[in-house]
Amino acid sequence: MDFLLKLALFIFVIWVVILLVRRWRDRPAVERKEIPPYVLCPAIFNGSERVFFLELTKQLPTGYHIFPKVRMIDYIKPVDEWSYAIRNKIWNKHVDFLICNKDFKPVLAVEINGKSHQRTDRVARDLFVRNVYAAVGLPIVFVEIGTNFQEAIRQILEILVGAEKTEKP
Repeated sequence: MDFLLKLALFIFVIWVVILLVRRWRDRPAVERKEIPPYVLCPAIFNGSERVFFLELTKQLPTGYHIFPKVRMIDYIKPVDEWSYAIRNKIWNKHVDFLICNKDFKPVLAVEINGKSHQRTDRVARDLFVRNVYAAVGLPIVFVEIGTNFQEAIRQILEILVGAEKTEKP
């Protein structure tokens, strides 16, 4: 009998704990004082990206739009849309700048490469990205930090002029 009483008490305590946990869990996050572990970044660009963006914006021909930090999956789709393995390879990758024409069709991607792109994993990532862009027919320009941004912008403008010529009948 002593064993049955202890077992019943044990089951009752477990039941009360479960009820309390459910009640606590079902309260709004504000009431539980749970604050998501995030903070707002001071800017979306680092210093080099900011300088490049401002200069490119000044020189970009009318009718083009620059979008920063765009995920590849937002403008490149797998041939087999149900292949999650293929989709996941580009899901978390982004390009520093995506340039679109007046119809918002992507015409050029720009990647600003700092020292981190010399790491083995980043070299492999950049090669994969180059191959994806080549496969979809979208040019990508890699700009090395510390190089002449004006030269890179000149190259970008030449690509855009070439793209305009091929689009016009």
